[in-house]
Amino acid sequence: MTRELERTPAEKRLILLTILLSTGIIALSATSLSTAVPEIAGDLGDLSAFPWLFAAYQVSLLVSIPIYSKLADRFGRKPIVIIGIAVFLAGSILAGLSWSMPALIVFRALQGLGAGAIQPITTTIAADVFQGAERAKVQGFIGTLWAVCQVVGPLVGGLLVQFVSWRWIFYLNLPICLVALSLLIWVYRDRITRKVEPIDYRGSVLLALGSTLVIFGLLGGGQYWDWLSPWSIGCFGVGLTVLVVFGLSERRRPYAVIPAWLFTKPGILACVLVTLVAGATVLGMASYIPLFLQRGGGIEPSVAGFALAGSALGWALGSNAMRLVVQRIGFRWTCFAGLLFSAGGAGALVAFSWLPPNPWIVAACCVLFGIGGGMTGSAAMIAAQSQVEAHQRAVATGSVVMGRSTGNLFGAAIFGAIATASAGGAAQLNAAAPALIIDASRDVFIAMAAVSILGALIATRVPNHGFEQSSARH
Repeated sequence: MTRELERTPAEKRLILLTILLSTGIIALSATSLSTAVPEIAGDLGDLSAFPWLFAAYQVSLLVSIPIYSKLADRFGRKPIVIIGIAVFLAGSILAGLSWSMPALIVFRALQGLGAGAIQPITTTIAADVFQGAERAKVQGFIGTLWAVCQVVGPLVGGLLVQFVSWRWIFYLNLPICLVALSLLIWVYRDRITRKVEPIDYRGSVLLALGSTLVIFGLLGGGQYWDWLSPWSIGCFGVGLTVLVVFGLSERRRPYAVIPAWLFTKPGILACVLVTLVAGATVLGMASYIPLFLQRGGGIEPSVAGFALAGSALGWALGSNAMRLVVQRIGFRWTCFAGLLFSAGGAGALVAFSWLPPNPWIVAACCVLFGIGGGMTGSAAMIAAQSQVEAHQRAVATGSVVMGRSTGNLFGAAIFGAIATASAGGAAQLNAAAPALIIDASRDVFIAMAAVSILGALIATRVPNHGFEQSSARH
């Protein structure tokens, strides 16, 4: 049971600032490190291990999301976000003090454990505090912030590396975390949770173990070992077996870490799958647009980065336009239209890939694609939140966030496998001529368009109501 709280406009503005600050540090941490890899490797050594800086963060983030989400519905949002910011802050300090690459990888994993609480639960707070069209407006702000950080993050990382030190990429989180933490403690009054449930320790351990093995299999397959190697077979085989055991043991458990009702509500499952598709195609766009322009067209990295920034611009436009679109056609057809926009952007890339790569044309395609992603992601999130009661909202929100992040992993694996197969193998792709790079990129764009169309079909199962029902369940 929960008690609703009346909040003044000033309180709401400060809570929104807290949400944006908390979200901002997560968004920046996901992108700012990319430009610092050579300097970090030069300082700490072991360049071959640098991909695990991202893998360790992503694994701990994904594994912890459902656990934090369940705890937030039991204990309230405030204590879980406080724990998340504190863990992320500790990870940032230790990462800045790292003395070796293995130590930095461990501390990045600690950051991911903090981010696993911050990312879904701050979005849940936004749903708790803001209602109806106001909630959609805030979700548009969050989407815009993520889009801006996608562009600004690598720039900030590069400037810090050039003029200060790569360690300040982590130290920069300190003041932001402290301000966000202070505002959260000072201004956010949490709901009072009266219903006490036991913690599902067995389910949490099984979910964490199974998910970790499967995620490592996705991250490592085709990169560090062959897809049919003993490592891949072991990761997927043991991981999927553990997840099956988790599912069988949890389906009748009354306080499961992932409740059974999450899968029996087709509207929520559709929202999760739609965001998974969006997450996969966004990763494909971010990975293969630079490859297409730089190695396929001989275009400077800065110009390729400008073209890719078009997707961030489109994402911001789509996130903010979503509120008006939903009011006219509802959540279902907003998601449907968004995925068709994304399919159109990918399809346009396929059509123009037969011409010499042009950054202006690619940027326009990226804007179209980004508009679709912004509409879809924001609408699916609010649609899922509107399907549950307040005491279930963190679990529903966490499932959508986890779907998007899982989509990133599937996108990296699937589109990477397509590009590698198109080139005739990993070695051939690494040494490929421009024409072969263009062919491989075109195949990825075709797959992105096909996946987006599949997502549009799934979107027809998303609940088709507007903000009125969303407000009624507040």
